[in-house]
Amino acid sequence: MATNFLDKDGLIHFWAKIKEKFVQKELKTGSQDTYKVLSDNNLTDALVQKINDAGSSSFNGQYSALTGKPSIEGHEVATGDQTAASLGLETPSGAQAKADAAKSAAVDEVKTLGYQTSTQVESAITAKGYATADSVDSKVNAAKAELQGKITEAVSSALTYRGVKATKTELPSEGNKTGDMWHVTEDANEYAWDGTKWEPMGGAVDLSGYMKKTDMVALTNGEIDNVTV
Repeated sequence: MATNFLDKDGLIHFWAKIKEKFVQKELKTGSQDTYKVLSDNNLTDALVQKINDAGSSSFNGQYSALTGKPSIEGHEVATGDQTAASLGLETPSGAQAKADAAKSAAVDEVKTLGYQTSTQVESAITAKGYATADSVDSKVNAAKAELQGKITEAVSSALTYRGVKATKTELPSEGNKTGDMWHVTEDANEYAWDGTKWEPMGGAVDLSGYMKKTDMVALTNGEIDNVTV
């Protein structure tokens, strides 16, 4: 018998049905714990906020009539085109010029103090015969590659596949070396020689007690509709 479950698509459909049936509660204006009811005839919080923000002014829609014009760093934004200078802002060209000047001053300061650039330090290290970071990385990577190759070779040679036997009793008792492996068809298992005896490497797993994927059937939208009627 199939077992129904609610998958992601079904959950989305179910939630949409709930939202169709119910209206989200809303707190009364100014309250933190009391919700509106149908008889209150309240305005929405958003509309109340708009009314409060409007105040008692009689704004005619003209920018010049605003009592509190926007400002940037204390500079009021007037009508018409504004310049960066009038708003106290730095222009792109001015900022780039200051950055270039600061960079040149820093380089001059380094030279004055007698410090060397990274290129000069690299050249001096190489001339002394010391290994640079790049050369050390290269040698480390080469050593890692060599080690990985040896590990791969050792692992691949750890077990030697010898063939197939019908039963475990047919496994040879003499002439074996550690790592020899045979497949036995009677129990669908592999056996490896550990130096003294044959050791099973695994086997079939009984999954009869588990529910099959085909036994799981998602609820349909129609079935969900019947629940939310």
